[in-house]
Amino acid sequence: MEFVMTLGTGIGTALFFNGILQPHLELGHAMFRKGDTFEEQMGNAARKDVGKERWITRVQKALPVYDRFLYFDRIYVGGGNARLLDGVDLGPKATVVSNTAGILGGIAIWQRG
Repeated sequence: MEFVMTLGTGIGTALFFNGILQPHLELGHAMFRKGDTFEEQMGNAARKDVGKERWITRVQKALPVYDRFLYFDRIYVGGGNARLLDGVDLGPKATVVSNTAGILGGIAIWQRG
């Protein structure tokens, strides 16, 4: 299974099994830590509030939490704020992708019908 997480205003998520998009689950709204959701801890408002370094630490903590309940093989991290993760170790299953990748992926899924 592949998991896509986009970091922007909020947290976008998508799951793919054998290359097929699975039903949308709004996983950014799942509980993460300290009584907050992933989105409350890692959305753009949180990034601005806590600063880049603390925000990056939250992202690094979030990936293993998602993996504990999704058991993904790969995670692709994209979105407008993914650029802030350049050179950051997100673990062996993670790949940071450009925002362009998400746009092209969305077009490909749309064309599938």
